[in-house]
Amino acid sequence: MWFLLSVAVFAADAGEYAPCRPETLPTMEKAALALEKEVVYARHKDLSTRDRECIGLIQAWEESKGVLWSQQEDLDGDGAAESIYVIAHDARLMAPGLGSGGDLKATLAIGTKTVPLTFNWFEGVEGVKEFRTIAIDPTSKKKQVLIRQKAAQGEDPSDENLLAFYSPEKLSVKILSAQGYSRGKLEVPGDGRVGVEDGDCAWSTTTWYRLTDRGLEEAGATRVQMPNAALYFDAASGQYLCPG
Repeated sequence: MWFLLSVAVFAADAGEYAPCRPETLPTMEKAALALEKEVVYARHKDLSTRDRECIGLIQAWEESKGVLWSQQEDLDGDGAAESIYVIAHDARLMAPGLGSGGDLKATLAIGTKTVPLTFNWFEGVEGVKEFRTIAIDPTSKKKQVLIRQKAAQGEDPSDENLLAFYSPEKLSVKILSAQGYSRGKLEVPGDGRVGVEDGDCAWSTTTWYRLTDRGLEEAGATRVQMPNAALYFDAASGQYLCPG
């Protein structure tokens, strides 16, 4: 085993970070993944940021119960495709019939970077609804990963939109959600903004966020009255209110 470790470490020191290949880790058995992790530990006494990233990626695959979604796509606009995986760590995500519940763990892996995810998958409520890439600002050539799911258990739960932002330096996730029943629709007009829809039976309010170098920043809201709003007049307050 020491001979194998030495060869792998030598290859990494020669310029190729051999243990952390996002395209090969998904095909490896648990024992081989454990060996890859040992290779990283053997490289340095003090682990670098890159080493820790690699260990995190290998551990995500060691704990994998399956792949919910995968894609090869250029996210940072450099012309080279990134490997994108959503790795399930709870078997119920792969077979919802096994049970239901919230706080179901998974990992989003893009390149060698990872970020933990939590999914809601309740009996009688549709779970993860959508995985895809979007371009908030098409002029930048950068893309984002959108994961859309139901926010939580309850009557007519709203959508929860998980937006992942990738660069060679960082991977982060921003959650945009709503409070109203069956709300949370995400708007992507292609002008550098995203909006999340919320409201009640009388009004629909879309809160807008603009993509900047610092991330998403709130950029105002639009409010539209719902047609045929089901209101009733409350004599005590003198106002028209939503039923319930």
